[in-house]
Amino acid sequence: MPRPKHIATILIVTIRRPGLREELRAHGYVPIEVADIASIARVDKPYSLTLIDESLFNNGNPVDLERLYLNNTAPVAILIADPMHIAPALAKLLADGTLDWIHSADIDAGLLCGRIDRMIIGARINETSQVIQEDLREKERLIKEINLRDHLLDHERDLNANITGSITSGLIIIDLKGNVIMLNENARTLLNLSAGDYLGSPFTKVFHGKMRSAVEDFLKRVYNRPLHHEIKKINIDRTVVEIALYQMRDYHQNVNGVLLLVNDITEQENTTKQLYRAEKLATMGTMLSGIAHELRNPLAIISARAQMALAKDAWEREWIVKSFQSIEAQTYRCATIINNLL
Repeated sequence: MPRPKHIATILIVTIRRPGLREELRAHGYVPIEVADIASIARVDKPYSLTLIDESLFNNGNPVDLERLYLNNTAPVAILIADPMHIAPALAKLLADGTLDWIHSADIDAGLLCGRIDRMIIGARINETSQVIQEDLREKERLIKEINLRDHLLDHERDLNANITGSITSGLIIIDLKGNVIMLNENARTLLNLSAGDYLGSPFTKVFHGKMRSAVEDFLKRVYNRPLHHEIKKINIDRTVVEIALYQMRDYHQNVNGVLLLVNDITEQENTTKQLYRAEKLATMGTMLSGIAHELRNPLAIISARAQMALAKDAWEREWIVKSFQSIEAQTYRCATIINNLL
């Protein structure tokens, strides 16, 4: 008859009963014997059940249970000769359910291994149940964590949508392949785009003219350092927009795209032009005032000389000639001022 396969290992503590080990081996168990509780720590093989003689409890001091479970979490059973006469310390442990017990008469009746089988199977079922419960708790924890992450992602997504929808600038994001991956409502309004004109499309199909050239030029140099951003002004129909182009970087500071901020500066440009015109007019007013002052002096001389020449007699010809020479000189002076003005 073939020997049964190795079922489990049984740790026997201070039991000297004849036939016990043979019965265990015949049933497929491997018995390991130790002389006392302290020797359990030296057992380096895993075992499925610890079988202890009740004599260890007859001295009135309970066995140190921590030392029983020191190297193994296997169940512990006490071999009892007479269930009607049990030491008080042992009776308390059995009543608390801390230990199990086997009647020594079960050995004679051939029931020992059946009792051990039930204990080991029960312990394994409990262990499996604990593992399953632990798995269930871990799954519950993971589900809670996933739900929390989903909630945080939804919150972050809503927050990003609120931010991009609230800013007054047009916000555009382009990946390194040149595809437009995001455009907020203000950007679509400024660039006269509908909602479906941009998603996943190359920027060359979305933007045109100077806008396209600005993005194309920046993408060619997006990896350059210390290139961080550029600001350009372009005209779209009758609107003047300012485009700020930025390098997008990830947490590792690697460039992963281009971010554009577009602002309508038409009113600002018109105001600037009006201020420039007003400044020019003010400058011209100041200049004309100076010119009037410069012209007044030679004209006064011309007028005075002409009046004096008319008042002289004909015989004072020499003085009259000098007066008209002075008039000629002052007239040339006025002509020079006019030429400088032109």
